[in-house]
Amino acid sequence: MTSSLAARARAAAIQMTEWRSVTGTQGECDFPHLLKTMRAPALIVWGDDDKVVPISAGKRYLESLPDAHLEIVKSCGHAVDMEQPEALAKLVTNFIGRE
Repeated sequence: MTSSLAARARAAAIQMTEWRSVTGTQGECDFPHLLKTMRAPALIVWGDDDKVVPISAGKRYLESLPDAHLEIVKSCGHAVDMEQPEALAKLVTNFIGRE
């Protein structure tokens, strides 16, 4: 993985964390019906030891988003971007590079 791709993946993860803090959301979407209208591929990344938002929320996203992929990061809690940034960067890089 190139350093620029890893940096972009980290930046995307940070932006998501900032978005959550601004909107006050912690993984639950107030408008799940809107998820079905998304046309872009989506990568959902969840820590297997997330004690803040249950994996059922991630599965709900997976069911609601038309083109979604759910990845579970082992030995990780709620803050995947902070707890396992390299694992997240690899997942994002692979997702971006898929055809």
